[in-house]
Amino acid sequence: MVLRVRVVGGAWVYQDVQRGKALFPCGDAKAAGERVDLVLKGRMFPATW
Repeated sequence: MVLRVRVVGGAWVYQDVQRGKALFPCGDAKAAGERVDLVLKGRMFPATW
């Protein structure tokens, strides 16, 4: 997963580069980290989800 920070709708957000989806506002690093963790776990261990 590759993340970038960009402005979407006037606010800075973390964005998944490959999918182009905004994940969470930059002010909420904990929530963004939890989301990235879930995505990576799903990719690493797909049979467990």
